[in-house]
Amino acid sequence: MSDEITTLMKVIGETKGVNGIIFVSKDGTILASKGALEDDGTLVAFAGNASNDASTKFTFGKSNHMRVYGQDYKIFIINRPDHYIGVITEKDAQDSQILLKAGG
Repeated sequence: MSDEITTLMKVIGETKGVNGIIFVSKDGTILASKGALEDDGTLVAFAGNASNDASTKFTFGKSNHMRVYGQDYKIFIINRPDHYIGVITEKDAQDSQILLKAGG
């Protein structure tokens, strides 16, 4: 695990409302995880790639971040050049704080 991922895991993981964090390569390989399930990694890679595919078909360019909502959780997905960061949170977690800590 790279120093960057280790640092981001610690910093983002300390944010109020964060229940888990997962780093996933663009091809779906889990790079690191804490408090997240393997299925979360699959969802992060699928949603991240789908969002990029859709947004580049228009003039928007690649998306920076996106959210996936469930009944009692949300996954905040941050697009990095070579991987995605999936942050599993409570519904009322502050995405802006997570994005700020992720450097996005």
